[in-house]
Amino acid sequence: MKKYLFIIITISVLLLLASCGDKEPTNNNSSSINKSVSKSESKPNDNNLLLTYEVPGRKIVMSAPNYQEINKGYTEMFNVNSKKFITITTEMDKVANNLNEVNSMTFDIFKNNTKNYCNGKPAQSLVINKSENKNINGIDVIRFEGTLKCEAYGESRDSFAVGYFFIMDNTACQLLGTVVTNEQAKNDVDEITRYVDAMIQTL
Repeated sequence: MKKYLFIIITISVLLLLASCGDKEPTNNNSSSINKSVSKSESKPNDNNLLLTYEVPGRKIVMSAPNYQEINKGYTEMFNVNSKKFITITTEMDKVANNLNEVNSMTFDIFKNNTKNYCNGKPAQSLVINKSENKNINGIDVIRFEGTLKCEAYGESRDSFAVGYFFIMDNTACQLLGTVVTNEQAKNDVDEITRYVDAMIQTL
């Protein structure tokens, strides 16, 4: 009798251990999946560069944010209600030899092509407050921050500007983002800066 009781107890213990052993891996896998999904969902898509722009007739391709796309001659604009925009301007008629020439070569083109989008105030000048030479993906660039000065009807306005000067395919290129509202909201400035810095990485 004791022998049978011992066998029954032993079988019960073994079944109980086997049951626990089955559940533990299942719980671990479930936990791992939940963590993975949570991590993926919480990771922000900082770049969100859904568009692609290719300079006509040049081997220059760049990703761009999902803003309204407007083509104005040698300037391609990605615009949000004329409140903030990013432009890619190229000088197609002259060969660029030096990075320091790019600003002067491209600004008049930029100014003429964006005059209706700076809140009705055409840009007068680009004042660079700080600049830094970099090499991105094997391309020498100048990153700059400053102000885009606009003036109309005797009123002057300074708009935040950030961008890059670079030369590709013997073409002077200016990538510039700006916020042209009176408020110059920090979230707009941060967004434009983030997108411009992400765009240059896609060259």
